[in-house]
Amino acid sequence: MEKYLMLILLAAPGFVASSIAKGFGVATAKRGEFESLANYLSYSFFSILLTVTISAALGIVDLNGNWQSFSEKLSSVKISVEVLLIALISGASVGILWSLWLSNLFIKALNKINILCGRNKRNLNGSLLNRLFDDGSEHFVLVQKDGRDLAVGFIFSASDPFDEKTELAITEYPQYREELKKAKEGKETPLANTRQVYIDVENGIVITETDYPSDW
Repeated sequence: MEKYLMLILLAAPGFVASSIAKGFGVATAKRGEFESLANYLSYSFFSILLTVTISAALGIVDLNGNWQSFSEKLSSVKISVEVLLIALISGASVGILWSLWLSNLFIKALNKINILCGRNKRNLNGSLLNRLFDDGSEHFVLVQKDGRDLAVGFIFSASDPFDEKTELAITEYPQYREELKKAKEGKETPLANTRQVYIDVENGIVITETDYPSDW
C-alpha cells in the first residue's frame, strides 16, 4: 500500500501543476508521449521539492531520515492524507507560479541570451498564432488566402494550441467590409494602418491586424 501512495505522491503533483498551468494559458507545442512524460516529470520535480520542504517544516518528514522510514510513516492514514494534501497544494502552487510569473521570466531570460548570441527570439508557448491573437485583447484582422478575403472583423476566439486543428472565429459586420473597401481604394481610414502580419507559410493563410475606428 505504501508503494502505491509513494507512486501517487511522485506522479500526482506534476499532473496537477501541468493542468493548472494549462488552464492559465501556458501552452506548449504538440508533444509525443515521451516528451509529455518529461514535461510532467519536470513539474513533479519542483512540486515534490516543495512538498518535502513544507512537510519537513511541519515536522511530518525528517530530512535526516531515509525513504524507508518515510514509507513506513505513510502506513498511517493521518500522515498519508496530510502528505497527499500538501502534494496537491504544492502542485497547484507550482502550476500557478509557473503560469503567472516563472514561465514569462524563463522565456525572457532565454531570449536575452539568444539576442546576446546573435540569434532570433524564441516562442516556447505553443502556437505563435495564439500568442499573438488569443491574449484577451481586441484584435481587428483581415484573413486572406491566395489573394482572397476570407474574413474581416474582430477575433472572437481561437482554438486551443493543444487541439489538432488551428481554428479562428471572426465576428463580421457589413460596415467592416465597407471600411476595408475604403482602405483598398486608398481613402483615409484606420484600417489602412497595419499593426502586424501573421503568415501561415504551410497553408498560405495571411492574417493582417490593423487599427480600427474607436467607436467599433
